[in-house]
Amino acid sequence: MRVDYAGLVVEVEPYDDTERKAWLKMGLQYREGGAAGHYRRENGRPVIAISQHLTERPTALVATVAHELGHVLLLDGGLVNREREDQEELTDLLTVHFGLGVFNANASFDFHRDASGWSRNQLGYLDERIYGYALALYAVARGEAQPPAWSRHLDTNPRAYMKQGLRYLARRDRR
Repeated sequence: MRVDYAGLVVEVEPYDDTERKAWLKMGLQYREGGAAGHYRRENGRPVIAISQHLTERPTALVATVAHELGHVLLLDGGLVNREREDQEELTDLLTVHFGLGVFNANASFDFHRDASGWSRNQLGYLDERIYGYALALYAVARGEAQPPAWSRHLDTNPRAYMKQGLRYLARRDRR
């Protein structure tokens, strides 16, 4: 992503799963409220912190790291104002620009079953529909085949939204 890693500090925040397990044991739905990652400046250096629980979800881990590195590029680089209202959404879109959008699209909504039962996770500020369209624009801008080979790595919903976006863009271009 063209980040200057020399001055970057990466922190892993510890995760305690006790509360989630207790809720699930009682048959209650548990919803995490904490951020998967965050960016800040400390002692003149950019710091990204990533929650340790993401090590159990590799796609979400890559998506979160990409998002936080996007903050380093946009905020540290002075490209956007920290107070910009859509700054988080713009940071998510930046992951598409740098070729990591498949991870963020797939992590944006995850519904799965594990030993504890069914659970769903939402990550980021954009939904699958927006990622699908952004990825369609990305493919068209790169002049890639329709659909591009990498689209097979998308989950069902973002892939369907991307194909819908590609059809729309093809119709628009024929006018």
